Amino acid sequence: LYFFFLMIRRPPRSTQSRSSAASDVYKRQDNDLRIRITDVGQSRWEVPNQFPYPHEQSPISVSNPLYNVQVSAQPFGIAVTRTSTNEVVFNSSGFNFIYSDYYIEFGSTLATKYVYGLGERSRSLLLENGTYTIFARDYMADVDDGTGGHNLYGQHPILLTREASGAWHTLFFRSSNPMDVSVLTTSSPFSNKFQVVGGIIDLKIFFSTTGPEEAISRYHAYVGGWITMPFWGFGYHQCRWGYRNISTLQQIASKFSENGIPLDVLWNDLDYMQNQTDFTVDQDNFPTAQLSSFLQQYELKYVPLVDAGVAVMNNTYYHEGIKRDVFLKNSSGFPLTGWVWPGKTHFVDYLHPNASEYWADMLALLKNQIDFSGIWIDMNEPSSFCPGECTYDEVIGFHGDPSDPTSFDQFVDYFNKVIDENPEQNEFSQLIPYIPGNFTNLDIQTISMNASHYGNITNFNLHSLYGFHNGKATHDYLKDRLGQPQPFIISRSSAFGSGQFVSHWTGDNVATWEFLRYSIASIINFNFFGIPFTGADICGFGVDTTPQLCARWAALGSFYPFSRNHNQIGRVDQEPYALGPDVLAAFKSNLKLRYSLLKFYYSLFVRQGGVGTVFRPLFFVFPNETILLQQPIVDEQFILGDELLVTPVLYENATSVNAYFPNDNAWYDLLTGKLVRSATDKVRQVNIQAPLNGTVPIFLRGGFIVATQDVTDVTRTHQLSNSFNLVAAVQPVDKKGISYGATGQLAAADDYNDWQRLRKCFEANCIVNFEVEAVQTQNGFSVILKTTKRDSQTQADTLSLKGVRVYGLPGFKPAEKVVLKTQKETLTLNTLEIATFSKYTVDITFPSSLELIDGMTVEVNFTGAVMLENTSKSKKKHIRTEAKNWVAQ
Repeated sequence: LYFFFLMIRRPPRSTQSRSSAASDVYKRQDNDLRIRITDVGQSRWEVPNQFPYPHEQSPISVSNPLYNVQVSAQPFGIAVTRTSTNEVVFNSSGFNFIYSDYYIEFGSTLATKYVYGLGERSRSLLLENGTYTIFARDYMADVDDGTGGHNLYGQHPILLTREASGAWHTLFFRSSNPMDVSVLTTSSPFSNKFQVVGGIIDLKIFFSTTGPEEAISRYHAYVGGWITMPFWGFGYHQCRWGYRNISTLQQIASKFSENGIPLDVLWNDLDYMQNQTDFTVDQDNFPTAQLSSFLQQYELKYVPLVDAGVAVMNNTYYHEGIKRDVFLKNSSGFPLTGWVWPGKTHFVDYLHPNASEYWADMLALLKNQIDFSGIWIDMNEPSSFCPGECTYDEVIGFHGDPSDPTSFDQFVDYFNKVIDENPEQNEFSQLIPYIPGNFTNLDIQTISMNASHYGNITNFNLHSLYGFHNGKATHDYLKDRLGQPQPFIISRSSAFGSGQFVSHWTGDNVATWEFLRYSIASIINFNFFGIPFTGADICGFGVDTTPQLCARWAALGSFYPFSRNHNQIGRVDQEPYALGPDVLAAFKSNLKLRYSLLKFYYSLFVRQGGVGTVFRPLFFVFPNETILLQQPIVDEQFILGDELLVTPVLYENATSVNAYFPNDNAWYDLLTGKLVRSATDKVRQVNIQAPLNGTVPIFLRGGFIVATQDVTDVTRTHQLSNSFNLVAAVQPVDKKGISYGATGQLAAADDYNDWQRLRKCFEANCIVNFEVEAVQTQNGFSVILKTTKRDSQTQADTLSLKGVRVYGLPGFKPAEKVVLKTQKETLTLNTLEIATFSKYTVDITFPSSLELIDGMTVEVNFTGAVMLENTSKSKKKHIRTEAKNWVAQ
């Protein structure tokens, strides 16, 4: 621990500067470091070091730190180097250091130009030269070009950086205040600069020894980890602003059924409410009993929207808020007034001791009127259509019709005009010498920074945590009042630590190819931020979509963790059946593929244990390949877990896609088993044909196994059985090509929808390991399957295995007889009774399903099989030919 005083330089335009500050450098653990610089003379706002905020959860324990720290006082600087490489990972020496009441500036060197994070925004994953604003903000369809001010809904000030040695670390700036972060990566020395208004400097650095996944996982553990949504939440969701009555919902459900399209959840936007007012239900169009009956008939879940603003109306919801004194206050001590969809609104102050109970009571009143399974919380940055506090008579008197796009656009334009002509001059407009984002005012489209929270905490400090508190209160209601062990909540606004309570969608995008492409980077970023169950609005929210764009978005969106189609009122219909046969076929084929892999996909979340990533950039699995760190690959391909590489079509009129396959692994088309690249082939990029109405190009990595299921008659997650097929892409485990192997994992719970069966997966673990070994013998060829528990803590249910498909075998001609051996029996069968063959692939279907139990071994002996290709040389020749053929296509 280092502790010292330092003199602070007065910043330009600052009305108050500090004469001294104290710097603490804590070696918390061998792989994590904390740097905290605060004010000696007075207390300042800082994020509390306690639950539910990120906080130290373990005592200091340092024996062999991965880093060295050097502190200098004159001039002030802190330098952190990695011990093993002596590489500088943070050095503030030589940069401006300014520390005043309302402005802080500091900078640091960057180890390399490969830096990621700083959310929330829509753009490429790699942070190129530019300025990136962090401040929760409601703005539709904004693409960040690095000029500042293109920040979106969340507060995630983290930087994931690759060091020159190939090691990784994560830096977290533990601040809720508005800030700009400038990144200089066009020339060496690479650097960044933080400019923040208010708060203190509180940095955490997490060091990895194994790769980027560890660096991110350590950050996740610090901020509280993330929750896994219920299994039904991994199904397909259909939503729209404009589903005005129950008849519309019934028609949608009926058309999904008629076309055999998977569907688990229907959603409603504002349409179900009375006058767009929270906690109310339009009983004329959404009668309670009829809606419940309809949902039961179609076996569907239902998720309604709940906005952050509580309408100022003569009703129970408003009067209870006033009675309990739970609304944010203005500078005069009265409830602050904003303007959202119902008109005048107040906003719950979640720091007030009555607030959580008030919010839960209001949601309970809603639950009495409409039978929801989860909640969608929106406009919780919080958003307000007038700047600061609504005090202008001309604003209060104007209200467009949001159901009419033309009128609604006039409505928004009018408010923007008012903002431009009436910049609110509140206390913070006068005090802060710098406004992040090049904004004229931080109050644009949100409530006043001068609003007061309980405990006399200003909204200036807490603004970007509003969605975090809203999410926690909603989570507590679903978990504590309704007894839901896995509350399903999708929130627009988020902050560091939100993943403990909610998941996320990327907000109001538009139907363009650009937003289709950027959706991949956005979802990967939220895997970094600790909210991996994230998705973008499939086919686009604003602007009319097109059949081609929607078909391509269906293919990609079917593999988002959160898969939902949603669009704006007044736009073209974009349900899967609404845009022609190609779009219907694309949705149906890709959603069927998703559902066939859904328990495997869910298992990826289960096995992470609430930290780390699932929807990954390729460099997380192959960190030594520099080409994977940058565009276009980092933005246009992703890998699910370590196993499945996905390369969607992202450009208009394209009929194929260039897929890059990382080194050291063979890759196979998941559906056909066709080898697309060998582990030794020099061809890395392969052109893959991708018909508009087909499935997304998806590839299984050599050496791995995935579990699939028969979904012929499945359109709901609860219809998935407990029976699996394994797809194993074996690769040589010896130089002679005699033995081939692959491994995989699956959550062994016999009912993913039953918490009593699933809870062991989270309270202990339920992961089982699979191993498939294919061995050349003197008498032929054998395929051996083994199952084991992941560790001694594993509690696994018995699963059922229907068969095994093996990719990557050397060609062989099987004998007529096959011997099947299990613990229970030995059977001699005709080959056609158990196996079918294509080039380098064998499909084994067991006469009856086998029970997968710990320690089970199944052996299939193809006695007398004749090897056609059994040397490494001949196998390589085949692979090169295959790769060349794919490129030619």
